Amino acid sequence: MLAGPDRGAQPSSDFKLVVHASNEIEELPARKVSQIFLGKLTRWENGRKIAPVEPSMSSPARVAFSDIIHGRGVEAVHSYWLRQIYSGHAAPPLERSSDAEVLAFVRADPNAIGYVSAGTPLGQGVRAIRISE
Repeated sequence: MLAGPDRGAQPSSDFKLVVHASNEIEELPARKVSQIFLGKLTRWENGRKIAPVEPSMSSPARVAFSDIIHGRGVEAVHSYWLRQIYSGHAAPPLERSSDAEVLAFVRADPNAIGYVSAGTPLGQGVRAIRISE
């Protein structure tokens, strides 16, 4: 089982966490971000189902996100999800092949959360939120 990020884990300049523009959240603790993307936290405070989305496994943003937020490499997180799938417990976040596709998904779903490379322009309908300790 994966542990959450170590205390003191800092957000990276390699990626930014994004939500739909209508989402009122300004900041999430790194631990909650990890729980969302590991399927352990599935509902927003308003009760709506969270819709997490990730870039492809080869994305530099995903590599940085896995290391910093989960405290494990991409392959370890992938193995965690294989165990969850085969045991019938949960399904992994949706995966999109590019930052543009992650943003399009988030833009289309008010309950979505994702992350993209830090230099990616967000455009309308999506905004970045802070990750706290």
